[in-house]
Amino acid sequence: LKFAIPALGIYLTNPLLSNIDNAFVGRTVGAAGLAALSPATLCIDQVLYLFSFLSRAATALAARGYNNVNNKSEAEAKQRMKDAASPALSIAIFCGILLSGMYVTSTPFILKALNVDPLLHTSASSYIHWRGVASWAAMAQSVLLTVFMVTKDAKTPLKIIASAAVLNVLGDAAFCVWPLQTGCGGAAAATAIATLASTGMMVKALKNRDILPGLKLPNKKECRSLMEFT
Repeated sequence: LKFAIPALGIYLTNPLLSNIDNAFVGRTVGAAGLAALSPATLCIDQVLYLFSFLSRAATALAARGYNNVNNKSEAEAKQRMKDAASPALSIAIFCGILLSGMYVTSTPFILKALNVDPLLHTSASSYIHWRGVASWAAMAQSVLLTVFMVTKDAKTPLKIIASAAVLNVLGDAAFCVWPLQTGCGGAAAATAIATLASTGMMVKALKNRDILPGLKLPNKKECRSLMEFT
């Protein structure tokens, strides 16, 4: 229970970021803002979900590396775990950067393809642009989270994600209520800042424990191993 309850808390806290945005936008912008958030969150959250196989792959591969070291030192177990998680982290960041570029350049075409009301394009685009900028961090965070889990540490990421939720609330209050009152774009900016901050905190925590995976160009065998989890 010492591991399970904090782990459950992590996955219950994660969806709060989008729901916090919905609450503040609904309160400050109204029905039009919520209508714009519907396709905007679809474009962000559902696309990120397509890459959830990377976190599943990282969990399985890192666990194998960490646990399959017989009569070896803890340092070697950590190194094998880092090497196993490295391809997933590298691909997550690379694909996240590509997604960020897509959101910056192609959002109007995406909204048009989804048959979104043109009156909602401005609000929806601003939300997608801000959230899209942090796509690489959101994808990296999902992989980094698995490293904590493999080492049976659920408390550290829970504290980090809870801190991000608090930061998101404060950001939404500043960007949506007072003093900026920037609507959907402000809500997205608050979420993006919270995502970047929590990813940075995860990197620092993993680095302090010497279990931060490095970045590398995955070979064919590693790519095939990742694709087995799609």
